[in-house]
Amino acid sequence: MKNIVRFSFVLLFSLVGCTAPEPTNEKLDKGHEEWSRVTLTFTELASKEKQVLDFVSVEGTPTRKSNEPIQWKAGKDYFLELVYYNNKGERMNYEYVTKEMAPIHQHFFLLGNFNAGRFKRLSPEEMDKIVTYKYQDTDPETGYLENGASLRKRSWDKANPEGEDPIGLKGIFSVAKDTPSNTYDIRVTLAHFLSVNKLENGKARKYNVLPYTNFFASDINLVLPVQITNE
Repeated sequence: MKNIVRFSFVLLFSLVGCTAPEPTNEKLDKGHEEWSRVTLTFTELASKEKQVLDFVSVEGTPTRKSNEPIQWKAGKDYFLELVYYNNKGERMNYEYVTKEMAPIHQHFFLLGNFNAGRFKRLSPEEMDKIVTYKYQDTDPETGYLENGASLRKRSWDKANPEGEDPIGLKGIFSVAKDTPSNTYDIRVTLAHFLSVNKLENGKARKYNVLPYTNFFASDINLVLPVQITNE
């Protein structure tokens, strides 16, 4: 009887000791805070005119009071800066550019039309004929190129530490000169990659080529209406 009890105890200990640790639930343990508010400021580079969009998180859904579209003019360039805030009202952009988070975070920008709850995107090639985007993330994150900051580098990338790091907290949209007046929607996705880093075969991903959803979790998904005018 003692041998049976002893064997049962050893078996139980072995099962407990060899149980694999619970995998990290990225939705519960992201390595950064959840955003509570985000502002998107579009600045037309020539005139310095600003358009500010303000979203708050309502149970995780980006929501804003007005649905007025962004106004773009053909042939113009627009600097976009996103600023995230936590539930204390504190700026939290720095959390996305730490040595742990920068390799696995990237904003993507898709152009298309949002209708009946569904977003139908244009192909990357079709979008490029209308508007293009260039990442302009800086080091330090709070700095600006015109004030002495430098473009952010992939210091975490051993193969190419001098390569630019596309996060998308800052960037420039360039509207084609010959694009006709039209209305669109821009889908903004902050991808939190579930792999070692966000690179594809060692190269940075293009701003409007969003990978399959099994590669990442979305830290934010929002849709912005935009009116393009060609005068």
